[in-house]
Amino acid sequence: FGKNRPAWQHSEGNFKYPLPILYVAPEIFNTSHPHANSDLYSWAVMVYQAICGQMPWKLDSFSSPEEQKHQSFSRAILMPDVGKMPDWLYGILLNCMKLDPSERPESSQALLELLQSEAVDFDWSTASASEDAETIEAELPENIDDGDHGTTLADADLEPGPPLVQISALDAPKPDSDLILAILDKAETEMNVAPNEVLELEPVVISPITVPEPDSSLITAILEKADANLKEFLHQKEQSADLGLPDARESIDSNEEKPIFAALKESLDSSDDSIFELNPAMPDPEIDGLNSQIPEEATSEPEEEIQTQAEHEQEPVYIPQEPVKEVTAKTEAIETTGAKPEPKYEPFRIMDDDTKDLNKMKMSFRILMILSLLIGLYVVVQYVVLRERPSFEIPEPEIELDNIGQVELEENHPIDMQLVPADTLVMGSISPEAKADEFPLLTVPLKSFMISSTEITQKQWNMVFEDNPSLFRGDDLPVENVSFYDAIEFCNAKSLKDGLDPAYNYAGSEIVCDFNANGYRLPTEAEWEFAAKGGDGMSFLVYSGSDHAPEVAWYAQNSGAKSRKVATKQPNALGIYDMSGNVAEWVWNWYTPYSHRISDLYKGPDSGTDKAIRGGSWYHGDSLLRNTARLYAKPFAKSSYFGFRVARSR
Repeated sequence: FGKNRPAWQHSEGNFKYPLPILYVAPEIFNTSHPHANSDLYSWAVMVYQAICGQMPWKLDSFSSPEEQKHQSFSRAILMPDVGKMPDWLYGILLNCMKLDPSERPESSQALLELLQSEAVDFDWSTASASEDAETIEAELPENIDDGDHGTTLADADLEPGPPLVQISALDAPKPDSDLILAILDKAETEMNVAPNEVLELEPVVISPITVPEPDSSLITAILEKADANLKEFLHQKEQSADLGLPDARESIDSNEEKPIFAALKESLDSSDDSIFELNPAMPDPEIDGLNSQIPEEATSEPEEEIQTQAEHEQEPVYIPQEPVKEVTAKTEAIETTGAKPEPKYEPFRIMDDDTKDLNKMKMSFRILMILSLLIGLYVVVQYVVLRERPSFEIPEPEIELDNIGQVELEENHPIDMQLVPADTLVMGSISPEAKADEFPLLTVPLKSFMISSTEITQKQWNMVFEDNPSLFRGDDLPVENVSFYDAIEFCNAKSLKDGLDPAYNYAGSEIVCDFNANGYRLPTEAEWEFAAKGGDGMSFLVYSGSDHAPEVAWYAQNSGAKSRKVATKQPNALGIYDMSGNVAEWVWNWYTPYSHRISDLYKGPDSGTDKAIRGGSWYHGDSLLRNTARLYAKPFAKSSYFGFRVARSR
């Protein structure tokens, strides 16, 4: 996390994994000025990811790294799955990931004390650092130098670097000669240095380290052995070049060995050989290569001992400094011009693999659309354009189709009619069970008229027509399954048979009723309700002839789901049967809600879409059997519970 801002954004590796920028503390991301506890933020993010297998926030994968970083500032930290992380550890991680550094633990020591107070079952004696620095055994990290902290050997042999920022001095103990020999032997035999590459890192300045009275003869022997090994290495490379063996690196000139080990010789020969000046501001490529090639097993245990002892003496304090731009490693450019080339960064590419997947999905969608269109075209051509047209041969009928379902006409008899005296009707209802279309109440004056005592039966129907449309057959059963127009035709035909003047005339597509004619016709809605109330315009009986439906009506509760013979229930005061129940009856009026704006309340509206139906039927419940209840249907509709009765004017 010591990289500069461009390095955060252009990190190498697979973009499917989190970028380093997501681990950086907010204060470093925003201002590049770290606090003493900034690393605790990064530590908490890594611990959360290591335990939970995901980042602490839900981030948009297609956003740029900086956008994802800003999202992490505003989004809540995800709650780990049950059993993955103890609550006390989750609480500590939350404190370490606070955006405000002042709300986090003050230092790593404070974090350690916090962990020790919470994880009481853990044996902290293995991590204790209270013993004396000379006797404690500690292990150094696997890699001595990861490139973030470069070191050089003598200021006299180095190129001038940026200004140094002084850090408190560390008094190190006398180095172990065996340790140094082991490190240098391993480094020199396995180092992999490309002399034409200069890697410039962000300078981390360490104050001079004072080593008390080093053994000059021992160091001289070490350097001589290193020189011999380097010459042998160069000789082997020359032999490889003579044999034509492929080598990605250029040959190393023997004069280039000096920056590594000759500097040590000259420093040892100086008058003051008790102090080593370490200036990491300008890291040397050979030293950087040396550090990167030291194996883990050769350096882990001894060097950790040195680092642990130094930390016991004094913890280093890191001071923020201006970031150093990365440059291209071109030795020729540095030698000839002395100027550092400007960095060239590749444009950030968002989610290469995800972009490929998205393109694949788009291509698959296009292919599916094309296939769907082809299938649709095939279906149209196969089953519409090219389909075979069926040809039918109608055989000669063996019997006459017109005679099917027909019977001979019944002997004609007059229809039994009941006289209804003139009076004034209060039409409608305001009772609690009344529907919205039953009010306001309307006052309608009526002349006297006659109405059939029963619904038209199937026998009476067959006096006029040879066919019987009814579903339930029987001479004394009401005719049903007839439309409004069927009832009109019956009225005119029966009037002619009985020597009466037909009441209906056809004016184009409209039917006109002559109420002055003496022929049969359908009762108006007012005439039907007045007859149902027994000729009493102010009657408050619920049903026609009674307040109890079973006494006067066949309906859903007692009909057995079919029509019944007429005149088998109690009549009303005028001797009229089945005004409530059995079959619902067509009337003349167009259906519309009651209104005082209707010009003729007796004849009803002049036009409409539905015709009114009254009385309820064997199919309906008792609420539709009421004298004031209203139904409606299209005039061409037919049903096994639609019938009618006839009326005549006097």
